[in-house]
Amino acid sequence: MKRNKKGFALVTTMILSFIALALLVTINYFLNTGSYISSTEKQYTGSLESARGVADFIIKQIEWDENGDVLQCDNGNTCSANSVIDLGSYSSLGNYNITATMLSTPVETEVTSGGVTTYYTIYSFRVIATSQSDSSKKAIIDVVYELEQ
Repeated sequence: MKRNKKGFALVTTMILSFIALALLVTINYFLNTGSYISSTEKQYTGSLESARGVADFIIKQIEWDENGDVLQCDNGNTCSANSVIDLGSYSSLGNYNITATMLSTPVETEVTSGGVTTYYTIYSFRVIATSQSDSSKKAIIDVVYELEQ
């Protein structure tokens, strides 16, 4: 008695084709996921670098602000808690919108050690860099800076 092996070959071919298709779909999924993660990381890194740059800019303003006229908040007023820091042209860097807010009023303290009195001012502010194309992509930096005077 002769057996018909054509049906067995068809089933085997169908199973192998299904396995190959599953592998291709899996590879495509991993490639798309990798691209999305890479894009998200690039946007986050860009917003983080923008926020760091503006934080450095604000720190330089604080260091130069001997007469209280360099660091400006709320359209030229002195900076206090919850006031918005005027960033000028730095409010937009590349594809990011930047905002900076004072977290508290600058605190002035004096420390006496060994007969020498040193004066300090402590500033705290928050910088937020938000992507212009997707507002959910942003970096937030909180800075506490102590200036010895």
